[in-house]
Amino acid sequence: MKFVETNKIELKEKLNDNLIREIVGFLNTEGGTIYIGVKDNGEVIGIKDVNKAFT
Repeated sequence: MKFVETNKIELKEKLNDNLIREIVGFLNTEGGTIYIGVKDNGEVIGIKDVNKAFT
């Protein structure tokens, strides 16, 4: 399955400081979904160390 960014879908390769801005942006509009571990071209790459990524 390939993902495509829209006004309701945001793709992020990894967690970073910009993620908070994306979340706030969705909260201030109609909402949406953020997929982490997906390149901008829609390719799913996953997250190597999930525990480390979320600490």
